[in-house]
Amino acid sequence: MIKISNKLLVVLGIVGLTLGFQACSDDDTTDDPVVENPDNPDEEDPNGEDPDNENPDEEDPNGEDPNGEDPDDGDDNTDPDDPDTDPIPGDNGQLVENGPNTFSQTPWSENYSAGGLSSPAADYSLDTPNPILSETPNGVYMSNVPLTLEVEDRKQSDWFAHRVLKFTNRSNKNLHIDSGFLIVKAPSGSPLSHSFWNSRSPFGHPQQDYVEVNIPNSTNSYYIARLVFHDVGESQRTAYPNEPFEYRLGIPIDPNNGYLSEEETKNSIIFIADLNGEKNQDLVEKYGLKRFTD
Repeated sequence: MIKISNKLLVVLGIVGLTLGFQACSDDDTTDDPVVENPDNPDEEDPNGEDPDNENPDEEDPNGEDPNGEDPDDGDDNTDPDDPDTDPIPGDNGQLVENGPNTFSQTPWSENYSAGGLSSPAADYSLDTPNPILSETPNGVYMSNVPLTLEVEDRKQSDWFAHRVLKFTNRSNKNLHIDSGFLIVKAPSGSPLSHSFWNSRSPFGHPQQDYVEVNIPNSTNSYYIARLVFHDVGESQRTAYPNEPFEYRLGIPIDPNNGYLSEEETKNSIIFIADLNGEKNQDLVEKYGLKRFTD
């Protein structure tokens, strides 16, 4: 039997350890990825981080943005200034582009009478700038009732026309227009020759609470009116189903230098029917209207 001294065993052990360390060093230089759990390479990191998440900005499944932003903070169409819908003071419905397809209106006889005045004459003129000048235009025709609108000029001469606002009741029931409230943008300087017509006859003895508000640095104005009737029955205060009524605004026109178009006027118009029986009184006072009679 060959006897190996203890010194030789120690030397061999040192050599073996040296070779082992060298082999480990060579393995660390390879490009193979380090797998946390070799039995399941798809398992999430024990610290809770997903090693497969290649997009660190992706929203959290709980709905929270990793950047601290609310992912639901978008346009939910509840902004009252949104052009698709706008609340009306006094709980009188909603303003909708081209008007809603349905409406509910307090019966005419509860607030008006045949031959009676729609509302008492009064002067609410303002001694401060009219609030219409600080309001942001909707940019589209809006109403709280189903009225389809057309705007056209019927020229009386080269320098004067009737700008006709033709509203058609597209519902299947009568719509009374006592105290209907109108805002319209048109060329400045309209004479007070405004007339109302429905599909059956001229509206008898029309009156209006009215103001013209000149737009600074412009040749245009806002005309604001509440429709008023007296000495006539209900039939002349009604927009019938699928039939029109008209509001005619006399305007000066300039064939040489141009003037505000019919389309621009149409996109400025707001018509608010009296649905709740309050006769749009809050709007009359807000915009400083004054009774004009013909």
